[in-house]
Amino acid sequence: MIGDLAELRADAELEMIDTLDILRATHARTASGGVSETWMVIYPDVKCLAGPMQFGTPPWEREINERIGSRVYWNLTLPYSTDIKAADRVQLSSGKQLEIVAPQEPRSYDILLRAFAVEIS
Repeated sequence: MIGDLAELRADAELEMIDTLDILRATHARTASGGVSETWMVIYPDVKCLAGPMQFGTPPWEREINERIGSRVYWNLTLPYSTDIKAADRVQLSSGKQLEIVAPQEPRSYDILLRAFAVEIS
């Protein structure tokens, strides 16, 4: 059974045609007592499949601070062993940056890992 899962996971990765970099925030105290945030690439060139979600007419419109704004949500499919957390950011090979909203909790029998993200640039 474990050999079968390993083969399925390897086969699934062959179908992933995109790549992304996973970024994680680091925080440091500044001289004035504040906190600076720096985003560092922790996993470069991770294979993936990435695509915007489709509900209604993309991009999805919502009211933000009494103004209409748009948010584009994305589905990401990643290799099973990927270390990704909510609030991490990813940079797609196209240059778009996304923030991870909800990564799927990995289960031992999963073949892929999925994550839900929102476009930030």
